[in-house]
Amino acid sequence: MATDELTTKLRSYLQGLSGDARALIVRSIEQSKARGEMSQVHDLILSAMRGVMRNTGDVFPRVRTAERAFFEPLTPIIIDEHMPDKERGRIERRSLRPIWTWLTRDLAQGRFDDTLADARATAAIDDEKALCSCGRKLRKTFLPAAREAIEETEARYGGLHRLAGQLGTPRVVEDLHDMLDIFEHEDVFAEFRRRLPAKVPPGRDGFQSINLAFGAFEGTPLEVQILAYGYLIPRLGAPGDLVRYAVEEAHTDRPSHLRKTRHAPAVSALLGEITREIEVVTNALERDRNSDTAVNALRRFHEHVRAMTSALDNETQDNWFRRLAQLRTRMSDRLAHEIEPIPGILRRALKAVAKDGVEIVPDSFAVTEANVGARLLMAARHAAESLAINSLVTDTHKQVEQLIETLGQRAMDDLEKIGPTNRDARLARAELAIDLGAIVLGREYGKLMQRKRDAALGAAQGSSRRAS
Repeated sequence: MATDELTTKLRSYLQGLSGDARALIVRSIEQSKARGEMSQVHDLILSAMRGVMRNTGDVFPRVRTAERAFFEPLTPIIIDEHMPDKERGRIERRSLRPIWTWLTRDLAQGRFDDTLADARATAAIDDEKALCSCGRKLRKTFLPAAREAIEETEARYGGLHRLAGQLGTPRVVEDLHDMLDIFEHEDVFAEFRRRLPAKVPPGRDGFQSINLAFGAFEGTPLEVQILAYGYLIPRLGAPGDLVRYAVEEAHTDRPSHLRKTRHAPAVSALLGEITREIEVVTNALERDRNSDTAVNALRRFHEHVRAMTSALDNETQDNWFRRLAQLRTRMSDRLAHEIEPIPGILRRALKAVAKDGVEIVPDSFAVTEANVGARLLMAARHAAESLAINSLVTDTHKQVEQLIETLGQRAMDDLEKIGPTNRDARLARAELAIDLGAIVLGREYGKLMQRKRDAALGAAQGSSRRAS
């Protein structure tokens, strides 16, 4: 069974457990990790659990481990998504375990075995302050050993393909390079984070705060400073402020001029966020069918695209705008795959279906797909100017409106002839029509449908009393 399919099945199982049961599972696994026990099964369960936690809002107390203490400075820049290309200042979560395995299995032997053992022993007694100190010491000893191993591999094999084989993929090696640069300048990055407000205000005040924070990097190479944007993005009210900041500080909105300044990485960082939102949408729709996650990511995608196109002069031949055009096409293609079948999905969910003369209640899958489709369609309509599927969205929206008005009214009419054998099915179709009407045609239309439902049920009850 493919890993993604297994993760999806695990999420479904974990979603059905109580919050306390999920917390117990997480704590048990993390206690095992604190003892130095490593298991791919544990990693798979935690990966599935993260998806559930995003849906349920669960927040579990984390068990401190040597591994977590070692990676602590990277926490704000770790992402769950697998990006199509390496984004500087972002480290994929899937890279952490191969690097930790390389550290414990290969690098530590004969170099810093005692330091690793101390960190694990400290994690086991749950002394947080001492464990932070152990994590820092472990990073300091890991850094030169890793640099030396990389240099030896390059000299011996003429490249890092062998190391990529050891770690699993070239992406892990790319993330490792970012990690080593951050560890080498750990105090500088810590000072940068200390100077940044928890939430950077918009406008000039925010730009001054960003400049103050970047002052911590005085004397460090620009290639290192680039990584700081990964720490900055989560603290911005709107990541689109990145490009506004770059334009303001560079005193130009022309890409050809801006890319020659030290502020150019801000635009690249925003393009990285736009790319990431495409991956969030893809994962939400392919793995979880989570419309909330997909719709929110599409909204952010639209905001980022709009920020870039409004702040920069549109030099269509510039590489930034070429990349943006490619990203807009990618998101459009991904959404077109979802939007095209929406009318058919809604028609099947709302249409009365009978088996052996008895109407069938719409199954939960059909109801979920109808709601996901409707919400995604409306989000795409809102983000139309950032996409390349205007005609598809417009035509589909018209079809869906007509379907809801026609089949929704039919569902309300059928309530007037409700009986014991069809009651559940007709009520379910009426409720679905109300929900879809509110999503597509607005809340007031949903309230109108509710009044029609109540009137139809009242008429049905009156007919039943007169008949008796």
